[in-house]
Amino acid sequence: MKTSPPLHFLLSFVILFSAFAAQAGDTPDGGKAVTPDHETPTFSRYIDVDLTHQQATYLDHGKVLWSSTISSGRDEKPTPPGSYEISDKHQDWTSTIYHVPMPYFMRLSVGEVGLHAGLMTSYPGSAGCIRLPLNEARDLFEITPVGTRVVVHGTAPTYEECMKRERERSTSFSRGAAAFRR
Repeated sequence: MKTSPPLHFLLSFVILFSAFAAQAGDTPDGGKAVTPDHETPTFSRYIDVDLTHQQATYLDHGKVLWSSTISSGRDEKPTPPGSYEISDKHQDWTSTIYHVPMPYFMRLSVGEVGLHAGLMTSYPGSAGCIRLPLNEARDLFEITPVGTRVVVHGTAPTYEECMKRERERSTSFSRGAAAFRR
């Protein structure tokens, strides 16, 4: 079958795009999609962000290079799970949306969400970003190149769940302190 050059080009484009879309997954950067129960990524060096435990870990072939607690997005503005890459870094960044300082900002896949230093709460409290303590944000910023993969998975606990945990910790600590005084 003989086709005209424009039609031949269009058919080639459709076939090529279909093949790419089938491999791309459903993440913003076209990377490997992460299932809710968190499959182990196929890349060797990446930042693992565990929303359930409010923890981030930078791994290289399974070896921990860096680790920190985080404060992810609150109930109304959750941090979106997925596979991203650090698309740009800014040591002294100010949010163009909220007009607040976000030191050591590392943007995820050219989106609105990133890792940065910020107010640490005992519950998910950001507007979608992944907040880190200042020193940990600085350390991660220094050792992480643009292009590093970031895998965000899990479900952040609700404010109520976090407050219940805090009350349980406080009660447990009080019981332990009373036993120590005896």
